[in-house]
Amino acid sequence: MHIENLFKKLSNNRPNLIYLSGKTCTGKSTFARRLQDQLGYASIELDNVVKDCIIKPFHLEDQEGTVFVEVYRNGQNQQWLQAFVQGTRHLIDQNLTKHQPLVIDGAVANSKTLAAIFEGHDFTFVYFHPQILDNYVRNLTARFMSSSTNFSAGLPKRFWPYIDAKEFEKFSSSRHLTPSIEDSIKQYARSSHAESVQRQLEFQAHFDNVVVVQI
Repeated sequence: MHIENLFKKLSNNRPNLIYLSGKTCTGKSTFARRLQDQLGYASIELDNVVKDCIIKPFHLEDQEGTVFVEVYRNGQNQQWLQAFVQGTRHLIDQNLTKHQPLVIDGAVANSKTLAAIFEGHDFTFVYFHPQILDNYVRNLTARFMSSSTNFSAGLPKRFWPYIDAKEFEKFSSSRHLTPSIEDSIKQYARSSHAESVQRQLEFQAHFDNVVVVQI
């Protein structure tokens, strides 16, 4: 589905609960803000729930990347998982009790975790898939350009092994993209695209009526 068609559909139907999923740099947060600004939705960013319910209370600031991989993908640490699910469900109930339509933005890859979060709730599941590789590379590159020397900028932990440390050191000083870095971003984009295809299929196997937006 095209993103404008999706927005029109949501404008007409106004579902109470929307979940936006997809890979980094596919436009989830931008679309969530649009729903918030134009249709009056409240918004929950799951990254903030992880920080507020796990990273800060358990003093795991130096393990942030590991925490996100565990909570969003692996789902093996039951203490972290329980804190995340309970925290998210509390926010959902808090908003829906006030009859406030809600959009949730977050790249949870584990279907069991998502099922636990949304148990008992009807929700619209939207998945943003980076179908056009050139567009995805452009979005990743724009995000990379804002990165700092501590490998931030909101890019996933799995992105950084593609970037040569010495090339990144040069980039941090010059802010100039070398052909090597450009090629590394393209390599990650191809790998991430393939992973997105598999994630989409998994979600469609576990949840009814997943709406796929091709970016």
